[in-house]
Amino acid sequence: MRGVRRYPPQSKARRAAHTDPSRDTGRRRTDRGQAYTLEGVVGAAIVLAAVLVVYQTGGFTAAIAESERRDEQYRLQQQTHDALVVAATAPASTGNLSAFVRAWNGSRFSSGELEAFVLGEVLAEQFGESPRNREYRISFSYEDENATIARETVYATTDENPGSNAVAASYTETVVEDANEPDPHPSLEAESGPIAAVVDVEVTVW
Repeated sequence: MRGVRRYPPQSKARRAAHTDPSRDTGRRRTDRGQAYTLEGVVGAAIVLAAVLVVYQTGGFTAAIAESERRDEQYRLQQQTHDALVVAATAPASTGNLSAFVRAWNGSRFSSGELEAFVLGEVLAEQFGESPRNREYRISFSYEDENATIARETVYATTDENPGSNAVAASYTETVVEDANEPDPHPSLEAESGPIAAVVDVEVTVW
């Protein structure tokens, strides 16, 4: 019959290849296995990323805390140094650092005695008032009669030792002979000449 094209019949093996359900099942299993593998990789990547974020955040926070601690220590040290400079450059009549050194009698100053001098006033204002309320200690270092460096604590707000966050600043005060002023304590006196004493005044704050 014209116009009708006949195709050769498919073989049984070829028909079986198209209709074999075991092949479709195997393909689905392979696809499912690949999906599980991909999910595992993605999950592991997410966990790793989370761990890295936590680690980096912790390190960053610690770095900020350390930076803030150093800034605070620098500020305290600068304030301590400024207090010494103010006391050293004040007039003698107001109780400057030289008058403070001359007034030492070999024992510790009381808080009332200390505040009669510029250094005591400034330290109380800077560190002794709430909310700052910090501890501080004043020490004298000088050369004794045996030509060795002696160190004496002349005032302290507490008997406890300075903490790990303590800062210190010092100022070397040269006390000259003055007939109108009392002589420094004998342990501070220089051997001879116009210089009565050379004392390193150190303030430690914590």
